[in-house]
Amino acid sequence: MSSNNANHTRLKNNSKADIRQENQKTILRAAEQVFAEYGFRGATTKMIAELAGIPKANLHYYYPTKLDLYQKIVENIFEIWLSAADAFEDNANPVDALSRYIDEKMALARSHPYSSKVWANEVMHGAPIIQDYLENNLTQWTKAREANIQTWINEGLLDPIEPKHLLYMIWATTQHYADFNHQIQTLNGNKPLSDQQWADASRDVKKIILGGVGARSVNLKPARPELKTRIQRQKTEQILAAALEVFSNFGFRGATIDQIALQADMSKPNILYYFDSKEAIHSQLLERLLATWLKPLQQLNEDGEPIDEILAYIERKLQMSRDFPRESRLFANEILHGAPHINALIGGELKLLVDQKAALIKSWCEAGKITPIDPYHLIFAIWSTTQHYADFDAQICALMGANSADRYQGAARFLEQLFTTALKA
Repeated sequence: MSSNNANHTRLKNNSKADIRQENQKTILRAAEQVFAEYGFRGATTKMIAELAGIPKANLHYYYPTKLDLYQKIVENIFEIWLSAADAFEDNANPVDALSRYIDEKMALARSHPYSSKVWANEVMHGAPIIQDYLENNLTQWTKAREANIQTWINEGLLDPIEPKHLLYMIWATTQHYADFNHQIQTLNGNKPLSDQQWADASRDVKKIILGGVGARSVNLKPARPELKTRIQRQKTEQILAAALEVFSNFGFRGATIDQIALQADMSKPNILYYFDSKEAIHSQLLERLLATWLKPLQQLNEDGEPIDEILAYIERKLQMSRDFPRESRLFANEILHGAPHINALIGGELKLLVDQKAALIKSWCEAGKITPIDPYHLIFAIWSTTQHYADFDAQICALMGANSADRYQGAARFLEQLFTTALKA
């Protein structure tokens, strides 16, 4: 099979997968609303298909029975609520953990009101469909959270209470904003709560519940640096990976916290717990990137053979373009806009290293080991030619067509020949 045919087949398969995923999302959104309004018994797959705007046969292609669809909805709800409880993991501070959990639950009440209503309808009717789920999955999860709460009580960080009732209190209070949103909206002058009202509600719910159970923060020694837990480290990396994808595609100005949250499969409040702003995420990514970018140049060795050292540097830079194309585009976007977020870093650590290596290259020129050449422009030429293969990859692939699969091998051979010839004394 030719490369073009292989690419066509891959794109076709990806397109089919995207269509399938989008169809399933449409069906699940419609099913949530119908099950929330009519319950399991009152809902029909015909009603769901009509709301989703698809033929009933298409719905049954993805979900053969109403029960299959309902169980998928319940599973999704539970997974969403599980993710809201990440704050409990490895967290020794009840004020922090409970505040984050309440924020997450309030955010979910706003963003997933139908999910909450499906769950409430099911449980109020005796959980005929999900009783096994309650007895196994939910029971195990709840016991683990109770253990966290009991530890805080034993350490004197919470008043002596029954852990179960604290969880029930949080569930009842936060889910009320979803399950009784019509009543709340009526009492709010027949208007949905504004962003500020939601923020005020979250603040007050936290104040009432945390104050009521006597939640106290852990006394940390101020001189000791803050250490992230395993879960916090994982979440931070998850956010940064998602942000890299978003920033490299949309640039800093075009990217939003909402896009990053969607890409990371996390809620916006959770993102903002780890990073105060879009700027903070962007800055950390760029600082990491700059550190990575410096390494190949740092390895330029004054004791090596000059041409071999420079060719090795070119090879390392080309490998970085191949392995880190999104990072390269992120850096290029920042520079194209005047480096507003990393100007200090460029003028500091990067400039210091470039000055140092430029002096080394100049010494090789003066010793007659390579042809006389401006060392700064040599470095810039290496950057531009190697990073071009990352930043303009789409253009290169379009121009090379079937031959683009070997573009990096071809580039390596060409650049070695070009710079070897150019540098010979």
